[in-house]
Amino acid sequence: MKLKNFILLFALLMVCHCAFAEAASSSSTSDRSEVDELIVKLEDADARVRTLAAGSLIARQDEYAVNKVNELLTDGSANARIALAAAIQFANDQRYLEGLVRMLGAEEEEVAGAAAQALASFKGEKILTPLKELLLEKTKTVAARVRAAQLLGGIAEKEVVVPLLLVLADDVPELERVVFDILRNITYQILPNEPEAWIRWWEENKDKSREEWLVQVIQGLKKKVEEIDEELRKFKDELSQLLIDQLKKEETDVTEDPKPFIEGARRYDLPQLQLYAIDELGKLSGEVKEVVEVLVALLRVGDSLKVHPDVMARACTSLGKIGDPTAKEPLLKQLYSLRVTVRAAAAQALGAEVFKGPEVVKELVRLLGDDAETVREASCASLGKLKAAEASQELLARLEEDPGGSVRAEALKALAEIGELSALSAICKKLLEDPQAPVRYQAAEALGRLAVLPELTDQDKTAVVDALSQALKADKDQGVRPACALALGKIGSLEAVPALQEALEDDPYEPVQDRSWEALLAITQEHPGQLAKLAGDMMAQNQLERAREAYALLIEKFSPLSEHEKLVLASRSKLASCYVQLGRPTQAMNQYLELIPGSAEAWTSLLAVLKDMCAKEQYTQVREYVVELKKKDPNLGGEETSKQIRDIEDLCNKEPEAPKPSSPPTPESPMS
Repeated sequence: MKLKNFILLFALLMVCHCAFAEAASSSSTSDRSEVDELIVKLEDADARVRTLAAGSLIARQDEYAVNKVNELLTDGSANARIALAAAIQFANDQRYLEGLVRMLGAEEEEVAGAAAQALASFKGEKILTPLKELLLEKTKTVAARVRAAQLLGGIAEKEVVVPLLLVLADDVPELERVVFDILRNITYQILPNEPEAWIRWWEENKDKSREEWLVQVIQGLKKKVEEIDEELRKFKDELSQLLIDQLKKEETDVTEDPKPFIEGARRYDLPQLQLYAIDELGKLSGEVKEVVEVLVALLRVGDSLKVHPDVMARACTSLGKIGDPTAKEPLLKQLYSLRVTVRAAAAQALGAEVFKGPEVVKELVRLLGDDAETVREASCASLGKLKAAEASQELLARLEEDPGGSVRAEALKALAEIGELSALSAICKKLLEDPQAPVRYQAAEALGRLAVLPELTDQDKTAVVDALSQALKADKDQGVRPACALALGKIGSLEAVPALQEALEDDPYEPVQDRSWEALLAITQEHPGQLAKLAGDMMAQNQLERAREAYALLIEKFSPLSEHEKLVLASRSKLASCYVQLGRPTQAMNQYLELIPGSAEAWTSLLAVLKDMCAKEQYTQVREYVVELKKKDPNLGGEETSKQIRDIEDLCNKEPEAPKPSSPPTPESPMS
C-alpha cells in the first residue's frame, strides 16, 4: 500500500515538472523574441524609436537580454551603442560598466563620447578599476587612454593619482599633456610638466588622510573660484570701459542728456560703468527728480541685489553733491549700513547744508563712536560743514581721545569751522604734543582760523602766537612748520615777528623760509616802520629780491599818505638801489624819475645808472631817459649834473642806434 502511494506521488510530481518545463520553455522563447525585436528597433531611423528600445532592453533583468546588450556594446552599430549608452546612464546601471569602458576605444568619436558621458555619471571603486586598467594598457589606442585619464580626473580622488603618474613613464606626448593638466586640476598644484616633480610631490603627500586630502581640494577650489571671479571682474571692467569710452567719444553731456548715464547707473552687472555714470550724475543740480530716484533706488535695493559697496558709496556721494532734500531720509538709513564705505559716504553726504537739522546732527554725533575710523572721520567733517555748535563737546572729546589720527585732524578742522574758542587750549596742546604730523598740521591751520575771530581776547591770542612760534621753531615735520608760519601771518600779531625772522634766517627748508617771509609781509604791511626795518634787514643780508618786494609793498601801501612821504621817498631810493644791484637799470631809472627833482644823492645815483647803461650800449634808452629828465627838471639838478648829462647825451648821439629796439620808458607800478 505504501509503495503504491509513493509511485502515485512520483508520477504526479513528474507530470507537474513536465508542465512547468513546457511553460518555461514557452516563456523563454517569448522573452527572447521580445529582446530580438528590441534589438531590431535599435537600428530604426527614428531616434525616438531607438531610445525607447534601448531603455526597454536595459530595464530587462533576464540573462539573454544582458548578454545581448554586452555584445551590442562591443560589436553593435554606432546608433545602437549610442542609444544603449544613454539608457545605461539614465538607469545608472552598473552591470554594463565594462562594456562602456570598451566603448571608449571605439573609432567613432560619437560612440566613444557617448560612453565617456555615461561613465562620468558613475562613482566608486567599480568604475575606478576598469578605467585604471584601460589607462595603463599600452595596447589600447591613445584616444581611449586619454578618455580614461579624463574620466579619472573627473573623479578627483586621491586613488587616481598613482595610475596617472605611472602612465607618464610610457613616453606618449599626447597622453602626457593631458595627464599633467589633470594632475594640476585635481591637486591644485602649480608644477612643471616634469614627471620627477610630480613624483616628488606625491612622495611628500601620499600619506595624507582622506580629511587632509579633502581640505587640500577645498582650498584649491576656493582659489580656483577666486581666479574665475577675478577673470570675470576683468571682463566686466573691460566692457565697462568700452561703454564709458563710447559715451566720451560721443561727447555726451550729462547736463543736456542724462538718460545714457541713468541707464549706466542701473547696470548692476557692470560696477565700473555704474561708478562713472553716478559720478557724472553727481554734477547735476536743480530739477533732477529722476536722477535722485535712480540713486536712491540703488541704496534701497543695494543689499538684496548685491550692489557693489563702492557703487552704493558713490551714490551717497552724488546725492550729497546734488543736494536734493528728498535724499535725506535714504541717506540717514545708510548710516546703519553694514558696509563701512557706505556709512562713511552717507555721513559725508549729509554734510550738505540742505540736509541740516537736529535729526542729522544727532545721527552724525552717534557715528562719532563708530568702530570704523573712516566713519568717525566723515562724521567730524560733516558736523564741521554744518557748523553744528551743539556737537562741539563731542568733537572735543574725539580730539582728545580718538586713537585715529585722521579723526583727530577732522575734529580740529570741524572745531575751527564752528568757531569753538573754548577748544583753543586743547588745540594748542595738540599742536605741540600730538604724535602724528597731519594732526599737528591741522591744529596749526585751526589756530590760524580761530585766532582772527573778534571774540578772541588778547591773552588768548598771545597764547596762540606762543604755541605757533614754538612749533615753527621746534617741529620736526616739514609740513607743519610752513603751516605755523602761514597761521602766524593770518593772525597778524607783531609778537610773531621775531619767531618768523628766526625761521627765515635759520630754517634749512625753503618752503618754511618762503611762508615765513609771506607772513612777515602780511604782518608788517600795516606797520610802515616795521616794514621799512624788514626791508633794510633784507638789504643788509643781501636778500635783494626780498628787499625789493618789501620796499615795493611799502611804496604801494603808503604813497597816498602824506605823513609817510619821507619814508616813501627813502624807500623809493633804496628800491632803485635794489634794482641797480639786481642788474635791472630800466626799473631803477623808473624809480629815480619818481624822485626828480630830488637830492644831490639821487642825481648822483641816477648819473651812475645812465653811465652804466651807456657802457652796455643802451643808447636809445639813455636818450629817452634824458628827454624825460628834462621834462621833470629843465635844470637837470644843477650846473654840475647838467654838464655830465649833456656829455652823456652827446656820447649817445655820436654812437649808432643800439641793435635791440626799445620802447619809451613808462612809469611802472612800484610792485613790478
